[in-house]
Amino acid sequence: MKSEYGDIKLNTKDYIAWDNIEIERKALPFNEHIFNSYIKDDIDVPKFSKKYSKEDVFMLTHDFFATLDKEIFKKFLSMFKVRNNNVIFTKKDLKDAGGYTNIKNGNIYIVAGQTETIEDVYTLVHEYGHALSMISNTEGLKAHYYREIESKFLELLSDFYLMNTINDEETSKLINMYCAVTQGTSDQTSLKYDIYDFMKEENIFPYDKLLYKKIFQILKNKDKLNYNEFYLYLKYIYSKPFTYQACYAISDLYVYGLYDIYLKDPEKAFYLYKKVLCKNNKSKEYLENIGIPISYGENVRKLIRKKDDNE
Repeated sequence: MKSEYGDIKLNTKDYIAWDNIEIERKALPFNEHIFNSYIKDDIDVPKFSKKYSKEDVFMLTHDFFATLDKEIFKKFLSMFKVRNNNVIFTKKDLKDAGGYTNIKNGNIYIVAGQTETIEDVYTLVHEYGHALSMISNTEGLKAHYYREIESKFLELLSDFYLMNTINDEETSKLINMYCAVTQGTSDQTSLKYDIYDFMKEENIFPYDKLLYKKIFQILKNKDKLNYNEFYLYLKYIYSKPFTYQACYAISDLYVYGLYDIYLKDPEKAFYLYKKVLCKNNKSKEYLENIGIPISYGENVRKLIRKKDDNE
């Protein structure tokens, strides 16, 4: 039976990216990945309502970076001083992205989605993480599986900074938002791996038009979704190439590992962070050699605020 929404089409970039899956599986222990071993959290995802102006966001972003490693703060200031010309806040739909960062002629340009809430701070911090990477190595906008380490590590630290600096109910659940988004990207990547396994097992290359119907039939948790909802979800996760999607889930492993180090030795964590910033052609071997382990985020996830925390 054909879905009323039509067939899902694998675009060329995505189909080619599937060739990388076996390579990446050999590079990371996906059999022990957070996809399969994550803590079952009852996450109360916050809805932020308190208004923050663009000036508020810039101030909090600056003050956060001022608490970090001096060299990182100095690099940040070199970009921040031209913020009024190089950072654009927009309320336009950025198609599920919080923002974009680009480098042109050595200058950094950021477009950040604006919600006028505390979310805008960690969005801007995330984008400045990408900017730091772009001015520290020559990879620029190159897509690879480890490109989100630089941005998400700072985003995570900024969440804790905001939670400690602004003591109210909204910011107290920033870590809930971080973990919920992280789990979402992990689940989406996991589903793509499952789809790949199914296609390989059933020998349905090239793409089978009824693939999504067959996959729905074998889903373990299909009782949680009806067929059309699943179709829309599947279509959504195919809207971006695999490498783009997987880089968040893969980078999270090392972000959590870096955070575990940070809890014991912040100076060492930033030393390693700067080595990641400056490295071209990042790889699992490089990250292992400099001493960044993978972690499943127990030290972060245990701080999730439950629904009855304040009751």
